Amino acid sequence: MRCPRKGGRIIFPVIVLGVFGWLVSRHYEKLYAPNDYNSDDAFLKALQAGTEGRPGLKELDNQIEQKVKSVLNSEDLLDKTENKEELQKRLREAAEKITSEIRNSSFITIDARSFTGSNEDVFEFPASAFRTLNELTDEIYFAISDHVKPFEYGYSWAIRNPENRKIIKNARMITGTKPGIPLDDERSLAEVGIRPGMVLELVHPQNS
Repeated sequence: MRCPRKGGRIIFPVIVLGVFGWLVSRHYEKLYAPNDYNSDDAFLKALQAGTEGRPGLKELDNQIEQKVKSVLNSEDLLDKTENKEELQKRLREAAEKITSEIRNSSFITIDARSFTGSNEDVFEFPASAFRTLNELTDEIYFAISDHVKPFEYGYSWAIRNPENRKIIKNARMITGTKPGIPLDDERSLAEVGIRPGMVLELVHPQNS
C-alpha cells in the first residue's frame, strides 16, 4: 500500500525535529562542572571564554538545522514510497547523509584511541567553536586529562595529521618552552593547517 503524500508532509516536520535534536545532543560542546578545573580563576576564565571567545558556536544550531531541512525536504526524499520498510530505508540513508555532510563541513575529529588505549576515545568538535589552536588543545586536554598533565602539549602529547604524518606544532614546540608553563598560541586553526572535515590523531611527540 502506498503512503499518501499528505501523510508524508505531516511526519517529516517531526522527523526533522527528532534528527535535529539528536545531532545537537551528540555533537554539541561538552559542559564541565567547576570542580573539573584546577582553580576558581581557571573556571571563571573558561566560563567567560565560553560566552565570548567562541562566536562561531552560536551559529552551529542554524548550520545543523539548515542541513537537516535541506536533506529531509529534498524532492527525492519526499517522493511517495512503496511501503514502510522503504520509508525507513530512505530515512536511514538521509540520516547518514546528514551526519556525513555536517562532519565534513563543520567538525574536526580527533582520534585518541591509540594514545589512550580506549576504543571509545574518538572526539568530534565543531571547528567554528575555536578561534585559536590554543582553544582547541585546551578542549582536547579536558577530554584526555586522565592521561596527561596540564600545559604539556608538544611534550607528552600532540596532534598529527595522519595523511602526511606531520605534527601540528604549537608555540611551546616552536619556542622550546619547557612543559608546565602556560603559553598561549593565538594562531587560527586555518593558520596551522587544521580544516573542518579533517580526522587527526593524538600521538606521543617523541615517538613520531
